[in-house]
Amino acid sequence: MTSSGDFSVQNFQLLIENYEAALKDVTGELDSVQTEQKTLKRALCENNQLSYELHKILAEKSKGDVEYQFKESDLVDNLKLQLKSVNDEKEQAIKLWQNATNIVEQLENELRMYQDNTQGHVPKAKLIELRNSYEEKLNELQSTVIQTKKKLEETINLKTKELLFRDKEISGTLHNQNCSIKIIKNLEDEVLNLQQRLTATNDEKSRLENDVKGKQQEIEALKTTAKDCKARVQEALQVVDAAINEKNAALLREVQAKEETGKLAQTLNDFIEETDSKIKNIQHDHAAKLDQLKTALDTNQEFLKVKELEIGNYERKCAKLEMELEKAQNSRLYLDDGGTSKILILEKNLENTFQKLLLSEKQNIQLKAETDALKNDLEQMSRHYEKDINLRDAEKVVLKQEVSKLKLELDDSYVKVSQSKDTINDLNKKISTMEVSFKEKILETKNSLQQTSLERQEMETVHKQIVYELQEQVLLQSDVNSKWRAEAKAITEQLETIIIELKMANGKIKRENKTLSERLRNANLKMLEYRKFLEMISKDVTKITTVALPEISEHVSDNG
Repeated sequence: MTSSGDFSVQNFQLLIENYEAALKDVTGELDSVQTEQKTLKRALCENNQLSYELHKILAEKSKGDVEYQFKESDLVDNLKLQLKSVNDEKEQAIKLWQNATNIVEQLENELRMYQDNTQGHVPKAKLIELRNSYEEKLNELQSTVIQTKKKLEETINLKTKELLFRDKEISGTLHNQNCSIKIIKNLEDEVLNLQQRLTATNDEKSRLENDVKGKQQEIEALKTTAKDCKARVQEALQVVDAAINEKNAALLREVQAKEETGKLAQTLNDFIEETDSKIKNIQHDHAAKLDQLKTALDTNQEFLKVKELEIGNYERKCAKLEMELEKAQNSRLYLDDGGTSKILILEKNLENTFQKLLLSEKQNIQLKAETDALKNDLEQMSRHYEKDINLRDAEKVVLKQEVSKLKLELDDSYVKVSQSKDTINDLNKKISTMEVSFKEKILETKNSLQQTSLERQEMETVHKQIVYELQEQVLLQSDVNSKWRAEAKAITEQLETIIIELKMANGKIKRENKTLSERLRNANLKMLEYRKFLEMISKDVTKITTVALPEISEHVSDNG
């Protein structure tokens, strides 16, 4: 009896020890699950970091590339949603793990309470049945634990392999991203250099255009100055033509004045000749009549002796008049006021002589008729001559006035001609100086135009070269942009594939979390069953102790 009770107690202790070992194994497996959850948590943190870095890269890339901004923002939003879902699943897994740890702690506390409060006695048959059932259950639990360990090892290996593969992929993607970032930076540097060169070329182009505009403005100013100079030259030529015309007009007026003076001199000469011829005729008639009178007087010499002196005086006076007439004939080209006064004096003398003759004729009764006739003739002739002389005097005064006017006009024309000559000389000098200056300016303008044309040609060649270089740079830039876009597309495709793989991995993790949650639920259910079983065992143990303790006490008393 004692040996069988000791054996049952030992078996029960062994069962308890095995149960404790199984519990330790379960706790170890739970610890391994916790470590796996920690590794998963780390992996999730790393995934979050990678997603954050991808978010950064995509943000930087979105700054550089405008075309893929909305796509990248959508990808980032999708990644954020996926990361949120992963974080939610992580939190759910942590909550499940906390619940499992709480349940395990409760079970451990109950076991401790059971270990502390195991009092009573259980019969052998029940103990054997319990032992067998416990052994079966323990074997089942051990088999399940072994299976769970194997599955956990397999899952751990798979997860480690997947994590290593993901680490490799992530490192490759990071390397590709670094390479792409370097390429993008190089492209950005090249773009900045090209932009700087473009700005420099644009500045040079604007500067050259400004220089060309300045040269064109200078050329236009020179053209305007040349036009002004041409206009001034034309004005000067017009002034010179006007002066020449005035000079010609003055010369024509001078010639006309000379012609008119010549005509007047001719008319004066003609008038003087006519007067000379008339005076000669009068003298001839007078001489004939004198001869007749002499013949008549010869007969009347006695009577005329008294008057011979007077007649001699008259003859002397006539001689004087003849002398004066001869002098007038000699100086007929230069008639003036003195000549007219002498003619008047002569006329007065003639009148005096005629009066004296009349007196003598009155005294001479015989020759009265003849003297009266002569007197009448002489009066008629004197009247006629007076009329002619008055007309000639009036014409002479008019001609003198005209001559004085013509002289004044000639003087004015001479003055004007001299002034026009001075002005013409000044204008000729100015024209010569202006021609010299215009020639110099024309040469300068030609030289400047040649220089500007050469500079313009050089600028055009430089501009063409710059444009050609810019076109080449634009082509290179377009090639680089196309390459960059292709690389960006490739990177986005790689990122999309990585995101798809991450989605797949997240799906796998979700499924694994679901399986783990189901396993935890099953484990919780099993723990509940174990709890119920332990409660039953505790009840059986109490029964066994209640039954076994009096037998042990009796056995001890019997041995004593």
